[in-house]
Amino acid sequence: MFQLLRQPYPLNESRRHDFGFAVGAGLFVALFLLLFQPFGLDRWEASWVKVGVIAGYGVVTFVAIILWEFSVKRGLIASTFTEEKHTVGRQILYVSCLLLTIAAGNYLYSVAIFGEGESGAVRSFGQAMLYTLLVGIFPTVASVLLNYVYQLKKYSNPPQVLPKAEPQKATSPEMESVQPEMIRLVADNEKDSLIVIANQLLYIESADNYCMVVYEAEKEKKRELVRSSLSRLEEQIHAPDIVRCHRSYIVNLAKVGKVTGNAQGYKLHLPEEITIPVARRYNQLVQR
Repeated sequence: MFQLLRQPYPLNESRRHDFGFAVGAGLFVALFLLLFQPFGLDRWEASWVKVGVIAGYGVVTFVAIILWEFSVKRGLIASTFTEEKHTVGRQILYVSCLLLTIAAGNYLYSVAIFGEGESGAVRSFGQAMLYTLLVGIFPTVASVLLNYVYQLKKYSNPPQVLPKAEPQKATSPEMESVQPEMIRLVADNEKDSLIVIANQLLYIESADNYCMVVYEAEKEKKRELVRSSLSRLEEQIHAPDIVRCHRSYIVNLAKVGKVTGNAQGYKLHLPEEITIPVARRYNQLVQR
């Protein structure tokens, strides 16, 4: 069981997805309470006021999710929310904390609406939130494990990148005059640049305001920093095998020895045990 909790788990990094999830969860809570009216809400006759109060629970749910997704996950503890560190156990813990925040927020909202004088109603609603949290742990664990199994099955048999043909040896003066394809990477200041032979490039990794260019030269692996965004360098590269595969990586597919996969997606293996992740949006590069 503990081994399962340590297994890699996909980390969603889309802000649009997180915002959509917050909106959907808020609407679900509001519609659920409006349609089924649990916790004594059906005995409340003030219809329009009741609709507004019920909508407030949806707003609280929305705010709680936004707080976690954008302020906590991407702010206070951003260093712990990376694809390399994310596991099944971390995802279960994260969703549990999210449920706890929603439950606490809705409980405090109930106190603000009904006041201390309605202690019975507040207490019953607080108990309902506690029960919701306790019951919610089980579907949380189940959903995380089911998604883990689905993603693992999806990526467990990755297609292999076909080996690239070796460049032909020069057999005539005409072939000797053919120059290898060169890539010129120009920095943000439009002055500094790095020239790399295309078939010697291994990968480029984004590093804050710089990019680390890793390539082979004179039978050695070399690293050079270029002050530029990865997207800007991507626009300067026109070699068909050198492609973007992740928000932080550009890779030379001709250098890939094998492809593996886990629940987080495909992994490209380059010489010297270099592993490059493939973001799910770039799966077609591996499957081509």
